[in-house]
Formats: sequence, C-alpha cells, structure tokens
Amino acid sequence: AYCLGNSLGYFDYPGTVDFFKAVSQVLKPKAGFVLDTGVAAESILPNLDEKNWVELGDLIFLIENEYRVSESRLDSRFTFVRQGTKQVRQACHYVFTVSELTRMLEEAGLVLRGLFNSTDPEPYSVGDPHLIVFAIKACGLRLESLLPKPNQPIQRDLPGSQESRLPAPEWGP
Repeated sequence: AYCLGNSLGYFDYPGTVDFFKAVSQVLKPKAGFVLDTGVAAESILPNLDEKNWVELGDLIFLIENEYRVSESRLDSRFTFVRQGTKQVRQACHYVFTVSELTRMLEEAGLVLRGLFNSTDPEPYSVGDPHLIVFAIKACGLRLESLLPKPNQPIQRDLPGSQESRLPAPEWGP
C-alpha cells in the first residue's frame, strides 16, 4: 500500500492513527506500506516561507502560510491569477514529527523499516523536502526483534522459517 504526495496531513493525530490502522487492516502480514510526505515537521518547518510567489506560464499564484504552533497545523491560502481573473483557495495540513509518525505507525501495527529522502534511497535528514517512510505490517511473535534497525539493509535470510523472510524494498525508477 502507499500514500503519496500531499495526501497526508488532512487528519489530526487521532484521525491519522485511524487512517494508519485502516491501512494496516488491509495489509497481509509482512506486506509493505510506503508513505511519501512533504509535511513532516523536519521537512517543512526549517524551509517554511510565510509568502511565496510562483509563476507558471500565464498563471501566477501566491502562497501564504501560517503555522499554528498550538495545533501543529499549517494553514495555507492560495491566490491564483490568470488573465486578470483571481481565485482564492485555502488548505490546512497537520504537521507531525518523524517520531510522532513512527509512534502512530506502531500503534497501527506497522513496523518502521526505513526513512528516506528519495527513492534512491538516501537516508532522510532535517530540511529534506520529502520524507519517504517504509514500514511493514507486524505479524507473529515480536517480528520487530528479527528486523534490522531502520535505514540498515534488510537481510534476505532472517532466522526462522521460510515465512519469516522479507523481500528487500524495490524502488522504482
């Protein structure tokens, strides 16, 4: 399963946990879940502009951001101007730290396998524009104890039966 682009952040903490639980419920044991987001706190907060103008062909738009610390929420207002016509739209995203996301995934029965900044995969660090999380659905007795620490290569031959083998993540082009 996967959640890509700006799909994360529309729910508050309990709603996000519920989303991860719903994902976990449809996954088979040891199946993977990839989460790609640009609104992890470590990504967005170091680079957040209050105002930013962007020009794309004949479209000009203004992005105005306000981060509400008490709610860990980013409120954005988008003003689009094309051929003299102006439209205004608003959006909000809840912003979670990587640690919060990890706890939410674990609460949903998903085990963190890696944090990356691209599909290369390169390790994620503060300020990277995207966070890619790779997790698997937990199963059986303490699967976590058989897994290497996050961001370390996945062993092809884990102790135990054939059923305990995990494929290495396959990253697309």
